[in-house]
Amino acid sequence: MSVSKREAAAAPSTEEVDDLERSIAKTKISGSDAQVNGGENPPHFPSGVSWFKDSLFWNDDWTWSESWFPTEEEPEADEKPDLEEDITSHESEDGTPEIRFSRRYAKKLQEPWKNCLILKIQGKTVHYDVMHARVIEAWNLVGNFKLLDVGCGFYVAKFVLKEDCFRVLKGVPWKILDHYLMVHRWEPTFIAPNQSEFGMTSVWVRLPRLPEEFYEEKQLLRIAEKIGKPLCIDDSSISISRGEYARLCVEVDVYEPLVSEVQVDHHSLSVQYERLDEICIECGKFGHTSENCSVGLVTWKPPPVGVLKLNIDGSVLPSSTSKWAELKSAGGLIRDHLGKWVTGFVVNFGLTGAINGGVDVAILQGLQEGLRLAHSLGIEHLQIELDSPRMVEDVNEGVDDRDPSGDLVRECQRLLKDNWSVSHVLKRTNSCADFLANLGHSSAEGTSVLKEPPEGILQYIS
Repeated sequence: MSVSKREAAAAPSTEEVDDLERSIAKTKISGSDAQVNGGENPPHFPSGVSWFKDSLFWNDDWTWSESWFPTEEEPEADEKPDLEEDITSHESEDGTPEIRFSRRYAKKLQEPWKNCLILKIQGKTVHYDVMHARVIEAWNLVGNFKLLDVGCGFYVAKFVLKEDCFRVLKGVPWKILDHYLMVHRWEPTFIAPNQSEFGMTSVWVRLPRLPEEFYEEKQLLRIAEKIGKPLCIDDSSISISRGEYARLCVEVDVYEPLVSEVQVDHHSLSVQYERLDEICIECGKFGHTSENCSVGLVTWKPPPVGVLKLNIDGSVLPSSTSKWAELKSAGGLIRDHLGKWVTGFVVNFGLTGAINGGVDVAILQGLQEGLRLAHSLGIEHLQIELDSPRMVEDVNEGVDDRDPSGDLVRECQRLLKDNWSVSHVLKRTNSCADFLANLGHSSAEGTSVLKEPPEGILQYIS
């Protein structure tokens, strides 16, 4: 497997074995107190649903959707020869060639990937060999597995044994090199997103003091759906052998505020998250305490006297005509040492392909436009800020020749002057550029230079 420059440069500073003991922590989420600690009860899976079964069905619009309460077990993909009607060719409204699969053929393609999990280390990029060694050490599997690097810091773990796949899912959250390992169930047509904040992961939650009549299996799953995407229920909850709390495994986005309470038939149920040692009561995210929360505390920093600062951001919206296309835009602004508006721009790229796109590429394209604008103004000293750490690294260190965005990265490098610098900034401090990037969607296609601040942006300017 080839290794990118980014992976080759990434290496752990210390070696730390994952602590498998379940810790006890006092947390407070959105105003509700919760005493949390780990449990060791085996899981239970809904009737008629395999432990790792998405219950997917193919609808008339040729799009995937999910049903959590199927009436019967889906049959395994058959071994019949491929039929001509299983694969059809079409042309979309915009003229893009399109291949469609029948439901039977799609299931056949997905079958080998049922025992797979999607992995990503939160806030850290590591070499493939390091990742492989650390998960082997932490998981202690019975059978073999393959680890596939699918780009953008994401991996797919393909297990030989279903039990091993479940063991990893059951053991969440895992720590690798002192960082949380995001564990996400595999889904069809998964493409690693070009974004720095991807937080879909599996967690165990508890429902303390749950009324006995709510321990019914489907009722527990309905409650779980209000917290995240349900995965399974432990046996003690189904058998009501432990009445202190019900225990469920769900998928949540840890970059979004966590659900702390669910109302069921006029009963208020608190939600407790297991083994999340640090949950911020300010923003509802884990990974830091409220004392260290930077929400509302970080502001844009002006450049030194005689230096200008260029902030860039990109935006991507899904296309209403094709899931393989997206609407892409970008925006940026230049300010002086007093925070005064010098100039700005928005650019509408229109409808583009989604396979090698994403918001990071929109940021790169916006950077290219911003650098050209700075050249046209004859700016000599310039600080450039992007809220994508990956794009900052690509521009500063370069990319492999096979990288899909390689030409764009190299063009940005060519446009950089010796006394221009590119650095990373938190998204919260890049709100002006974010505003302009979103404004680009409603602008005419192409680049529009803004000599004056547009209406609505002044509230974001520091």
